[in-house]
Amino acid sequence: MACEVKGTDTAQIWGTGKRSSLEDVAFANGVMVRYLDLNDAWRTKDAHHPSDYLPAILAVSESFELSGQKFITALTAAYEIMCRFTDNVPFNEAGWDQPVTGSIATALAAGKLMGLERDKLMHSIASL
Repeated sequence: MACEVKGTDTAQIWGTGKRSSLEDVAFANGVMVRYLDLNDAWRTKDAHHPSDYLPAILAVSESFELSGQKFITALTAAYEIMCRFTDNVPFNEAGWDQPVTGSIATALAAGKLMGLERDKLMHSIASL
């Protein structure tokens, strides 16, 4: 489906050789990460899947033609954000599932890659 969408072909859909928009590639590759639920996990108070952040962060890095170092730094930051939230905020006890921290971590890491300043980063997570 992502291959059929017309738009700016800024990033690659894994395993296809085809390109599509940043958003569609992040979605398609995200489906692949979660397909069989065989992704990594962080287990402390709550269980989380930090590899969920990889597709969006990689799509932003590729679309903005950023270095591998910037990609790895952003992915590491997303993992760190998620781990700190998980270790300090009992989301599951409050009835929330792991995508809460995943959305925050991904928005901050991707926004930083896009060069967003602090106020825009805060707006990006306030709208989640």
